[in-house]
Amino acid sequence: MSAPPTPLPLTAVLITYNEADRVGAVLEAVVPLCTATLVIDSGSTDGTQALCERLGAQVQYHPFESYGLQKQYAVAQAQTDWVLLLDADEVPDGRLLAALPALFAAGPPPLGGYALQRSLVFLGRVFRHGRESRQPQYRLFDRRRAQVTAAALHDAVVVDGPTGTLPGRLLHYSYRSLSDYLTKFNKYTSLTAEELRTQGKRRSRAYTVLSWPLYFVKQYLIYGNWRNGYPGLVWSLLSASYPVVKYWKIYEAELRAGAPKPGQ
Repeated sequence: MSAPPTPLPLTAVLITYNEADRVGAVLEAVVPLCTATLVIDSGSTDGTQALCERLGAQVQYHPFESYGLQKQYAVAQAQTDWVLLLDADEVPDGRLLAALPALFAAGPPPLGGYALQRSLVFLGRVFRHGRESRQPQYRLFDRRRAQVTAAALHDAVVVDGPTGTLPGRLLHYSYRSLSDYLTKFNKYTSLTAEELRTQGKRRSRAYTVLSWPLYFVKQYLIYGNWRNGYPGLVWSLLSASYPVVKYWKIYEAELRAGAPKPGQ
């Protein structure tokens, strides 16, 4: 019987909160491949921590402040300088899992970081087209030459120096259902609106309303979501509403701030 492959000098890092229903697929893919798999959990109540430990990951608790700060903390705890930073809903496909050993075969990779392609999985369909399948994310990097931004929501990895792109994809199971999408839609538009409001960014009410059909045309026709079938149409309709709602929320917050308090 052949010996198991030597783990790569790589730590897979995830942050979690109540992800027991989907983090298993990620861990089953990366635990056998990496020297260590580290899960930073912010207080799950659904058995996420026990599941991750059972599947071979190391689990630490850390209170959640923001996505960016949580990932910064997680990367700092890694056992190796090379880090594979994943979300609990991102499953590497076969090509990507094969590309990682090839990259490390001759020693540490020569570049500071590598972008990974992602494909959204929405209403049961893997999107092969559209903006969500054309935005590589820097998820594999040498933490000595890269850092995670501290953004409250749209964090990113910034790499110092030349970078590359690996073959294969992360299958992004971002939404469990339409109901889950709408819950996240409400949460994320609120977070983004507060961030924009703090920065003093505004748009007129007329522009906000009239821009909705333009956003839809961009998503559905220009970005090519029409090629993703009916799920692509639904996605385009919902996505076009996102920027409109976030600016409505800024307007609503300003109305509340300027409104007289009860009894005044």
